[in-house]
Amino acid sequence: MPTARPTETREGNPLSRFISHTVHSLRRSNPAIIAGTLIVVVLLLGVLLEWRWMDASNGPPSNYYQYQVQRWEQQVVEKPDDPVVWATLGGLYERMGETRKSQVAYDKALELDSGNVSALVAAADAAEGDSDWADARERLTRAADSMPKGGKYFLYFKLGQMEERAKDDDAAVLAYEKSIADVGLFWNAHDRLAHLYSETGRKDDALEQALLAQRFVPERAGLKTLIAKLRSAGATASVNSTMPVTGGAK
Repeated sequence: MPTARPTETREGNPLSRFISHTVHSLRRSNPAIIAGTLIVVVLLLGVLLEWRWMDASNGPPSNYYQYQVQRWEQQVVEKPDDPVVWATLGGLYERMGETRKSQVAYDKALELDSGNVSALVAAADAAEGDSDWADARERLTRAADSMPKGGKYFLYFKLGQMEERAKDDDAAVLAYEKSIADVGLFWNAHDRLAHLYSETGRKDDALEQALLAQRFVPERAGLKTLIAKLRSAGATASVNSTMPVTGGAK
């Protein structure tokens, strides 16, 4: 019966095909030739294993962020004076948990552009982590002020959250009011203002903000509870939760 041809171990790999063909041919050879040839095959197998290891180590990244990091690291080489490139790389490092590398990249972005928003926000977060509220406040304010109309609201909201964590409710109110003045459709800012107004006795203002927030999240239990509490305390408002939203707070 004819001998079946052995299956190739790696299609398209010349070294694997050579080894397979050699083993098949040895079946017809004498023992001396077999012994000598096997030594060569063992050496070739070592080369093949090393080649495969190198192929794997130089292969594609294992995840999206690793791929993007490699891409933007190359951009840094090509555009070392571009703050956007450094800030983008800082953000990618941050998502991958590379805190030290992220901070270095953000610092470089700020060195090149002191108004880079992404780097300012990252620096504010780092300052808050060190309980340096003044520095965190200054950086977040700069970031928000540098954005055009319609792009400030989230940064002011983030500033308001930071002020609450710093136990400065008056500053938090001002930040939330700026957020709403920029974009009146961000219910989170209305919600926080409603609670802060309520806590400081501004019941009518609190009810108005709660109703504005409820337009977007009508089933939110916390808002329902707050609205009922304010109305039972005699609070009144010129808006209701079913009216269309026309703009930010005055």
